[in-house]
Parts: sequence; structure tokens; C-alpha cells
Amino acid sequence: MKRPSYPAKLKTANNMCFFGCQGAGKGYRVEQLMKPETRLFIWDSMDTFSDRMLRIDGDLHQLRNAIAKQRFRIAFVPDENKFHEQFLFCCKLVFAFGRMATVWDECDEVTRPVNPPPPWRALAGRARHAGLRNIALAHRPAEMDKKFIMNSHTVCAGRLEYKSDIEALKPRFKKRVFELEDLPDHVQLHACRGVIKTLQRNAKPTAGGVQGSLMF
Repeated sequence: MKRPSYPAKLKTANNMCFFGCQGAGKGYRVEQLMKPETRLFIWDSMDTFSDRMLRIDGDLHQLRNAIAKQRFRIAFVPDENKFHEQFLFCCKLVFAFGRMATVWDECDEVTRPVNPPPPWRALAGRARHAGLRNIALAHRPAEMDKKFIMNSHTVCAGRLEYKSDIEALKPRFKKRVFELEDLPDHVQLHACRGVIKTLQRNAKPTAGGVQGSLMF
């Protein structure tokens, strides 16, 4: 299959994670990152993003046709009766076409901490090969694919309410991980290439990152 051209260089492709309970601000950060994307797929299981782009309600044929185009901004809302089946199909489809940004909302619902589904494992583990920018959002990092978290270029987390979730992020945030218990709304810890920073409310991503650090 010949992949459509995509302006991003392969060396910029990577995985990113955003965690936090409701009000932590992960949706705001991701929306800022999505704005410049011209080839964008969103697994929109909670129908959060569909009012700002093409919404596809569980129709895999329509989704395949849309992704085959040169430019697209798609929010795919899965069929509740075929939830996991459609998730696996979307993983395979996105990887086959490549050269796009992807957002996977509520990722803790469809992956597992250990031995996640093979289509997701291939998508997450070979992002650079396929030219993919994979962004995962979840409330519960303890219930999400651990390997994806550890291999992500960037991990950003707001307030977390459970000890198991805080422990799951300890390898990325080191001693500062316990700050996640008491962070105010829209303030996060940001770990990138071994550097850990605090992102204050309304810090906006730029071409070089959030305040120079949040980069694709």
C-alpha cells in the first residue's frame, strides 16, 4: 500500500501520554497539539472531540475511505456493541496508512498493563517506522499499557487520586511523582527526555513545545 505524503519527518514521530482525573487539563493540552495537524485520527470513545471535525459513528467503511484521502481530521466514535473489535481494526488501519497524528482517548479502557492486544502493540512499538504521532489519554495509568508509557517521548500528568496510578508513573517522574496527589486543576508534571517540569495553568504548546519543552 502506498502511503500518502505527510509533512512531518519520520524522526519526529513518537508516542506521548496524558494522564489525570477530570479537571486535570489533559484535554486542553491535547487540543492545542491537534490544531496544526492536517492528517488526524481520533479514537473518540467518549464523543469528546467530534464537534470540531468530521465525525464517523462506527462506520468502518466510511473511516477507511476518509483515511485514504490526502488530508483529514476525523473523530471516530465506536459502536458500543463492537467496541473492542473496532478498536483493533482502527489500530491496524492507522498503522497500514501511517503518516498521521493519532489520539486515543480513554486508552485505559482498551489496552492492558501487560500483554496488550497485538495490533496496539505494533502501532505503539513502531510509531517511528510508520511516521505516526500517537497520543494516549487516560484517567488510570495503572490500567494502561505499561510499555507504551515507558517508551513514550513525553509523559504529562495532572492530579491522580489512586496510589496505584501514582506508582505506575514513578519510573518517569522519580521522586516528584508524589506531587501528583495534590496538583490543582490544569497544572501538570511534564517529563521529557529525563527532564521533569511543572506546567502551570494555560501554558500553551508551541512549535518548540510547551514553554520550550513539550515536543513531538
